[in-house]
Amino acid sequence: MRQGGNERRRGNLDRENYHKRMPEDQHPAGEDQTSNNPPIPKHAEIVSQQHTDTPNYSQTVTNSRPHWADVIIAIFTGLILLTYITSDYFLWRQLKITSGQLDQMKNSSVQTGDLITATQNLAIASTNQASSMADLAQAAKDQVTKLGAEVKESHALAAASQETAKAAVAQSVISAKSLEANQRPWVSFDTTITSPLTFDDNWSSLTLVFDLRNTGGSTAVFVGFATGLYIDSQLQPNAFAERERVCQRAISYGALGGALFVGHSQSHQWSLGTPMKDLRIGELYSPTVIACVGYRSPVNDTAIFYTAAIMRVMRLRYIDSKGRPSFAIVPPDSVPVADLYLWEDPMSGGLIVK
Repeated sequence: MRQGGNERRRGNLDRENYHKRMPEDQHPAGEDQTSNNPPIPKHAEIVSQQHTDTPNYSQTVTNSRPHWADVIIAIFTGLILLTYITSDYFLWRQLKITSGQLDQMKNSSVQTGDLITATQNLAIASTNQASSMADLAQAAKDQVTKLGAEVKESHALAAASQETAKAAVAQSVISAKSLEANQRPWVSFDTTITSPLTFDDNWSSLTLVFDLRNTGGSTAVFVGFATGLYIDSQLQPNAFAERERVCQRAISYGALGGALFVGHSQSHQWSLGTPMKDLRIGELYSPTVIACVGYRSPVNDTAIFYTAAIMRVMRLRYIDSKGRPSFAIVPPDSVPVADLYLWEDPMSGGLIVK
């Protein structure tokens, strides 16, 4: 019952304070105070006075149920508290996430720093390697230059050696040819006119003697000799071609055998002539003697040697029937042997030795 007594005392105190706060309710003396007293609220009740230690007077006690304004204030207060709690929670979550991101950024910055350091070290290593490669390239270039100089020197030595070899080969060829020239047979001949040049109804006639001699270093084997009387005509326009045919006959004759020893000689007498049908009476006649001797060497039996000559039959100067000096041979006038001679015309080939 002590709690009830306390509540009555708080009610009395509130009522006393209420009358103190309202001075307008203080009426002057002589006015009716009862008519101005505020009405008693419907929810108030008169509490019976009980014997307590406090003064004994009547008081009203308010109902213990909350007013609607207090409910709204309590709801907003709770909402505000909930909002604060929720915002603090989300702020805490955001702070945690931000802290994690900061940690990640810190770790990333550390890793980035390490990566930068590694990249710098790699760049330094690459620079050192590039410098080493440059040194190596320079060394290789120097080596190539040195090798190029050595190659040039080798080429020069090779060229000198090649020239020396060529000279040696040429010298050996010369030596071989010199040896062959010293050891091979050399056969030549002298030609002599032994009869006058005469003309009859069928032929012109001239007799010659060919003296063959061997002046070489070995015996001439398979010796053959051939000769012919040649006149310029449409059938025989080239004395050189006729010489080739004469030499081929000489070589074929030599295939039958025959030898001419060193220092020895042979004589061959031939009578040559031209058919009169190929001549024109009263016109200039200029015959050419073509002779060839072919032979081989016992040292080199595959080589064929020959000596050939193209010799024009010439007449000495004389006075013709009209009292004029002349060198012409005109058929059918015969020419004494004393007035005839042979001329080896170099423009016509002369004497050749192979």
